[in-house]
Amino acid sequence: MNLLLKALMHITRLLVIAFFLWSAALAQKGTAPKNAYRYPSNYHGDTFTGEVLRSDDNHLILEYNGTMGSQIFMGRTEGPCMAHLKADPKQTKELHLSTIPNKTVVTAYYNPGKKSTGTKENLILAIRFDRWNGRDFTNPRRPLIPCSIASKQINTN
Repeated sequence: MNLLLKALMHITRLLVIAFFLWSAALAQKGTAPKNAYRYPSNYHGDTFTGEVLRSDDNHLILEYNGTMGSQIFMGRTEGPCMAHLKADPKQTKELHLSTIPNKTVVTAYYNPGKKSTGTKENLILAIRFDRWNGRDFTNPRRPLIPCSIASKQINTN
């Protein structure tokens, strides 16, 4: 009986560890927090967090490396990314995605794309920086940078 109890406890521990590893592997894809920001009306709530692999002014490719392998996110912006200036938050300046260094960790707020010509192009409506040049940003209220035609609808309240 004691041996059976030990075996059950060992199996339970393994299942708990497996669950945490599995959930960590899926952590790159998520859902945007409700009521944290005002999102464009056409936003459906999907997010992807990963390191920048490549970018140009309209496209962003992110990679997430987890314990279960890596996943690639590809998307294009709906409009220019307009960052609010720190000195005057009412003013904005265009952020060219091509200036973001590779290995920068970014969260993309996007709508899933439809499969066309074998690739799935997601529509990016906003981005948020999570790590830049080795510096982690942990404030949950850090600003989003709108990349949407309806960018005036996104703000940091």
